[in-house]
Amino acid sequence: MRNKPLFIATAVAGLLFAAAPAAQARIRVNKSIGGVQIGMSSQRVFAILGKPARRFKSEEGLTTLVYRHHRIRVLLVEEQGGFFDVFSVQTTSPKEKTRAGIGVGSLESTLRHRLHGEHCQNYSMGRACVQGGGNGGMNTSTDWEIGRNHRVKAVRIFASDY
Repeated sequence: MRNKPLFIATAVAGLLFAAAPAAQARIRVNKSIGGVQIGMSSQRVFAILGKPARRFKSEEGLTTLVYRHHRIRVLLVEEQGGFFDVFSVQTTSPKEKTRAGIGVGSLESTLRHRLHGEHCQNYSMGRACVQGGGNGGMNTSTDWEIGRNHRVKAVRIFASDY
C-alpha cells in the first residue's frame, strides 16, 4: 500500500489540529480563566479541571479549590439549595494568556499598551491593574497583580456584585 505513510501523516496531523483548541490556554477578560467562568457551577468546574489537589472552606463560607497542575484557584460561594457557584478564579500560570498575549510574566507596560480600560495603582500590598466590566448581567472585574519586577504575577477574575 503506497499511500499508507501519507495516510498516517494526515491522520496524525488531523489529531494534532483537533487537540489544539483544547490545549490552547486563554484568559477572557472579565469572563474566564482556563475555561472556568464566573457564576459557573462547581460541577462544571470539576468537569473542566477535574478533582482539585486541595479543597478548603474559609470562615466567611467561601470554598477554595486548588489546582496545582493548572496553577489555578477557584473560589466558590454557596447559593440557595446548597449549590456552589464560581465567585472568583485566579491563575499564576504563564501558560494562560489573553488573545493579545497578556498573562503572568507580561510587563506592565505591555499590558497597558495592549489592553484598554484598565486602572493601575499602588496598594498597601503592592501594585495592580484592574479592569471592570459586565458578564451577561453580572458585574465582574479582572485584577492583574504586578510584581516588583513590573511583570504580572497573577491574574484574577471575580464577581464584584456579591
